[in-house]
Amino acid sequence: MTTTDMSKTEIKKMTKDTIETLFRDRGLVAIERSAGAVKYKAIRFDEGSINNVACIYGARSVGASIWVKDIVFQHLKETGVISSTSHNVEDVSFFKRGVDWKIDIVDFNDPAIESIVSSCVEIHQHNYDAEVERQKDKAERQKVAAAQKAAMDAKRKSPF
Repeated sequence: MTTTDMSKTEIKKMTKDTIETLFRDRGLVAIERSAGAVKYKAIRFDEGSINNVACIYGARSVGASIWVKDIVFQHLKETGVISSTSHNVEDVSFFKRGVDWKIDIVDFNDPAIESIVSSCVEIHQHNYDAEVERQKDKAERQKVAAAQKAAMDAKRKSPF
């Protein structure tokens, strides 16, 4: 599909939808969030996860922007997906949203979208796996603590 017959609004919506769909196809979820009046989609491995893999924002004069962590951006630079001539990139680490770089995506036909999404998922997968393992360990420790508390409660004498 070409963008010549589309309005700016249609291009922006389709670009954001394309990015979100690529993340969803890999099993991730998009959670609608807001920072003041600015709405964005936080991309995570599941609803219970506390870590953002990426964020999808609207952007001026382009279709959308993908905000990524520094480790993803460095990988994209090293592989040649993103360069100073291919995409506008800005530092957004001072916003404290867990991401470091904003990559502008011109429209839904941008060939870098697929690589950005793939890199985000591949690089963050081990972090998610570790998060899931920590949650399992925490649940097990809580179960043991509850059993110990019940055993101690059974031993205690009633003062009355």
